[in-house]
Amino acid sequence: MNGHSKLGWYVLLDKQGLAGASSKNLSGQALADELVKAIRSPQDIQNLDVTSTARFRNVALGGATVLGGVLMALNFAKLLDDVESGMSHELEEAKTKLALGKIAIGGFVAEQLGSGLEKLGGTRLRNMAGRVGAFAPRALQWLGRFAGFGTGVFLGIWDISKGVEARAQGDFGLAVAYRVSGGAGITVALTSLALSMGWTAVVGPFAWLAWVVLAVGIVVWIGATFVVESLQDNPRQEWLFRCHFGTAPASEKYQDAKTHVEQYKLALAS
Repeated sequence: MNGHSKLGWYVLLDKQGLAGASSKNLSGQALADELVKAIRSPQDIQNLDVTSTARFRNVALGGATVLGGVLMALNFAKLLDDVESGMSHELEEAKTKLALGKIAIGGFVAEQLGSGLEKLGGTRLRNMAGRVGAFAPRALQWLGRFAGFGTGVFLGIWDISKGVEARAQGDFGLAVAYRVSGGAGITVALTSLALSMGWTAVVGPFAWLAWVVLAVGIVVWIGATFVVESLQDNPRQEWLFRCHFGTAPASEKYQDAKTHVEQYKLALAS
């Protein structure tokens, strides 16, 4: 053969195993046998990468679960306050959103309960009761995930429709805020479902982008919600708009003196 080539080889050693072998003051064959135990194959390295990825995913899921629970609790407290102390024109909307909030919380609890049961280990009984028991954790997870997804999408569409109404009334800033809030809410709901169901695995190494989308979506949703609350008319403006001398359509005005007084007190207390 004309020419020549230079070949080399390498060995992957576990650092802790190597340190252990060195600390035993071995030599000769005894040292070689100890070093063999520290050798790691490419498959071992791949398994370590998979383990690290799984650990990151578990930490991320845990953090997302805690954050989701906190946001749900804060949102539910606000919805409850809206029902108890909100003005009459907001009452039906507040009651509907409170009902949806209860569904979302129920779904969240069901999913976490299913995850907990799954971690405890499914039953291995071969009878029908055992099979039903083994299916229950997964059923609870699916029920919770799709309940949360459906609620998020519904509320997102609701916000977008409120944006259309605000635009028709000439309030461009509020319309944009509502639409951004609705779009962000739908994005968060869809991304959360995809992550919990494992659908992001189809994109392989780019699955981490779903976490970025989820984080950005939550930040945008919180910001847009804050803007909506800031741009909406305050209770006193609403009372002036809907009182006997206000400019609201007749169907939206307070219908009697008792309602006038009750809503006036609520407006002053806000």
